[in-house]
Amino acid sequence: MSQSAPIRVLHVFGTMNRGGAELRTVDVMTRLDRRDVALDFLALSGQAGVLDDELVAAGAQVHHCALDRGFVPRMLQLLRRERYDAVHSHVFLTSAGVLAVARAAGVRQRIAHFRSTDDGQPDTPRRRAYRATMSRLLDLVATDIVGVSAGCLSAAWSPRWATDPRCRIIYNGVDPARFVLPDAARAIRAELGLAPATRLLVQVGRLNRVKNHRFTAELIPHLPPDIHVALVGRGDNDIERDVRARLAANGGASRVHFVGERDATAPWFAGADLSLLPSTTEGLPGVVIESLAAGTPVLASDLPGVREIAARVDGVTAIDPARGPAAWALAIASLLAVGTTVAARTHLRASHAASPFVLSSAAAAHRALWRSPRGEAG
Repeated sequence: MSQSAPIRVLHVFGTMNRGGAELRTVDVMTRLDRRDVALDFLALSGQAGVLDDELVAAGAQVHHCALDRGFVPRMLQLLRRERYDAVHSHVFLTSAGVLAVARAAGVRQRIAHFRSTDDGQPDTPRRRAYRATMSRLLDLVATDIVGVSAGCLSAAWSPRWATDPRCRIIYNGVDPARFVLPDAARAIRAELGLAPATRLLVQVGRLNRVKNHRFTAELIPHLPPDIHVALVGRGDNDIERDVRARLAANGGASRVHFVGERDATAPWFAGADLSLLPSTTEGLPGVVIESLAAGTPVLASDLPGVREIAARVDGVTAIDPARGPAAWALAIASLLAVGTTVAARTHLRASHAASPFVLSSAAAAHRALWRSPRGEAG
């Protein structure tokens, strides 16, 4: 039932682009009644993102507040003007500074949301000192600490997170109905100029270091020549140029298709025979959940978040990339030999639908977090 006044929540990200955390939060927003819980967004880059227009059209405000010398007074002014009930920050340990400002502004609920196991920065003495300082600050200012998985909270916050009453897991979830696309296999092969029977693997994710596309390039020569791979995600950077150079050198360039960023990735999951995720780090990889919702099995790095999904949904095979591309090639051959029959896909979709990784569960868990705050005043 809607309240007389909605709970107002400000979500803090770097930029509102098509990243996993941003898209999962937008998905949750679509399941909420803005008269009950109203979500707004703040970009610490100070720059517009590709999702801004979509968010504004849905009724949200998008604020651009660069994390520079003028950040603190601008953020204080914004929070005091808008009078948010909660600030929900998704920027790893940088959340400590954001939530410290929120506390100074009198925001009652201050949430740090961990979505990865580390900050992706080199482990230098200076970085270790920064992490220790920000962790201590976060401990002082956060009223709630959320992780997308147990492994994420253990690595990013504390191995003893379960003894901290502020901590909880909220699994990411997707809407299973979005991934039932019977014509997807034909459509994506036609787009790539491939025969309908071509075996196609897909790797969805922006081309950056942790997504480990270089490993995929090294994998190609170990695969049979009739297997193609589609790389779906933003590139046009040094990583893409390096991957293309490796493929040109090992003879795999004609079998790897750089699709680029897409508004809709569901057809690529639904139409592929197998999804790949050779990432070096992940919190709870949304692409694994999306692939399973589409009924497509996944070969992924052996990471805590991957194992957490595999324990709850069928269809995940986890192998450490350190075992080398030959081991992954053997696993791919075994998985493709089983095939992606209609019955097999139906089973995987049903397994996902019965899991915690569905959008309705994620939305309900977030609403419960904001509607039953553990916060204090000031």
